[in-house]
Amino acid sequence: QASPEKKPAAASAAAEEPPKTLPPEEAQASHYQALGLQRGATPTEVKKAYHSKCRVLHPDKNHHDPLATVRFQRVAEAYQILSNPQKRAQYDATLVMQTACAHLGVQSDPRAAAFVQRHCQIPGREVQGMQVDAHHTMNLIGKNGMQLQQLKYQSGADILILHTALSQQAQILIAGTAPVIARAKQLIQGVILELNGSQAPKDGVVLIVPAASAHKLPAVSQQFQALWMQLGATARFAAPDRITVQGSMRLPQAVVQLQWTLDWRAQILLPTGQTLDPWGYAHYIEAVSVVGQAPVAGRGEAYQIFLPPADPDPTTVRRIICTALSVTEEAEKGTSIVELATRATNAHHSGRPVTQALMRACTSVAVHAEHSALSSVAQAPLLCALH
Repeated sequence: QASPEKKPAAASAAAEEPPKTLPPEEAQASHYQALGLQRGATPTEVKKAYHSKCRVLHPDKNHHDPLATVRFQRVAEAYQILSNPQKRAQYDATLVMQTACAHLGVQSDPRAAAFVQRHCQIPGREVQGMQVDAHHTMNLIGKNGMQLQQLKYQSGADILILHTALSQQAQILIAGTAPVIARAKQLIQGVILELNGSQAPKDGVVLIVPAASAHKLPAVSQQFQALWMQLGATARFAAPDRITVQGSMRLPQAVVQLQWTLDWRAQILLPTGQTLDPWGYAHYIEAVSVVGQAPVAGRGEAYQIFLPPADPDPTTVRRIICTALSVTEEAEKGTSIVELATRATNAHHSGRPVTQALMRACTSVAVHAEHSALSSVAQAPLLCALH
């Protein structure tokens, strides 16, 4: 009986040889990493990187490397995706989704997958992600989703907020054109800055409470309901040392009421980003007519309630006057406060408002002390300006 034909040893070894695979760190690398590129690489940079890798990794030049063919095929696969705009857009969106899911501690999310799939089919759209603290999630969504809808409407982007109990960070997927996504991120960041008191809302201010007045905060919190009932203003703690007040035409009155409790020590952050002391705020609200116009005869009395009770110190006097004159303190460093006060009280001739805060500064103890040391001739300009 004939014995079964034996296969050559080399052929048998080749048949049993396991398929060649790349090490995990190479196999799991992104297409961008395979080509040695950043995510924002241009088509020209992608092509250049591919040809460079081909020259280095071609199997004919790497006989000693058993993985040369696999590495070469990996680079070709990466180039096939990244050189095609539509495939690259879908791949980029998938990367964003995978990164978001990884941060959330989950392998996948059906909502995220559907979001990415839907927008990748629209030419010119892309998907980007951003990360925010989880405790901001409900505020970004808003009651009945109204805040989220407003963010979508204002930016023109589609927005998906993802959060799980496993993560202290929420992930936000944003779809649209690049300018639209940038606008959406800016709006979201603005909402967060308002939530933590780093930015004042358009219809309000933020009171920054110094450590010296921290013990007054329990008394301040007890005033919140009264502010709403009496003045129609809402107040809340945005941070342990920041109080956001907003939503009323009588906002300055609400600020003054809180300042009395805080011993007039809080700084006021405006929607413009400018921070003012109580005297600066009093000058500001009168100068821009934030409160309603009073009859001319009672104009001064109408704004007296916004002034701190104590006389301003020399530093504050100089700051108020320089603000009223629209000059910097550094530029007027060598100018006496009497001269500054004279220029400020004469400012009405050039159309600048002479507010009650400014008049208190110009007639303060600090100005009087310097003025009384002058000769009669030197005293005359300020006296004439005041009268």
